[in-house]
Amino acid sequence: MRCYVCNRKMVDKPTDSSQCKAHGEHIIHNGIRGKLISRAILCEECGGAYRKDDANFCKIFAPFVVALSDRLIPADHGKTDGNMLKGSLFKTPDVKEGDEGIEITAKNGEIIPVQPFDTIEGNKMDVYAGKKRIKDYLNVLTKELADNGDDIANYTIERHTDIHDQGYIAYYFSKGNDNFNEEFKKGMIKIATEYALHCGISRGLSMFY
Repeated sequence: MRCYVCNRKMVDKPTDSSQCKAHGEHIIHNGIRGKLISRAILCEECGGAYRKDDANFCKIFAPFVVALSDRLIPADHGKTDGNMLKGSLFKTPDVKEGDEGIEITAKNGEIIPVQPFDTIEGNKMDVYAGKKRIKDYLNVLTKELADNGDDIANYTIERHTDIHDQGYIAYYFSKGNDNFNEEFKKGMIKIATEYALHCGISRGLSMFY
């Protein structure tokens, strides 16, 4: 078999420049838990050249993969956790137009506000910030209260470094990704082309990526 891109003969152990190393190409990306693999489409070098495009495509689906991580079969290789997701947190599920919510990041099950904030009710103060920022934010609050003639010692402080229980989370899909359409199109064309080749459709009739 020849590589679809470089047209060299694919073998397990190349011996000259007319040959290339065969490898198992995930027709549906490994990053979204695809398991259909072919050794008759791309060589190792050409498959590796699409690594960045593949990563961008898989990143689009990260919210779904993370949400279903306890039900999906493991990826064949690479990291299976540690994805940083972005989104917004809303107090109710009935989001009105124009309501941006609280911008958050999510990683390893923790929901953290992008910008620390606080609420005060009577002598109770709730502070919301990630573990790495909450100490500095409390120092800022201490100074602000002192500047206004108040003392943070007058308040009972409750720290919230994970706000998953503070409302409803909406993860971003295309929001914030200016290249969403291009990255999505590239990934889908790659899947369609490789699946067509896998099913025996000739090169001349298949799509090109």
